Amino acid sequence: MTVFVTTVGAPTFESCLMYLRQQDCSFRLELIDHVAPMDAAFQRMLDLCTTPYYVQVDEDMLLYPHAIRTLYESMQQ
Repeated sequence: MTVFVTTVGAPTFESCLMYLRQQDCSFRLELIDHVAPMDAAFQRMLDLCTTPYYVQVDEDMLLYPHAIRTLYESMQQ
């Protein structure tokens, strides 16, 4: 699983990363930093992803500690 965080420097970026560090599973973290327009950021994710699954996280998303694991388990089903 790769988790891509899109960022343009919002004040919530550091909090988003802190919540990702608290996840109860492991994953590859990639930052998509100041890429616009959004379709270019989405394409960058597809180009960089080397895992079977990926999740796109906005920098203003503060995820519960089980969020990434829950998504992964749901995708595997």
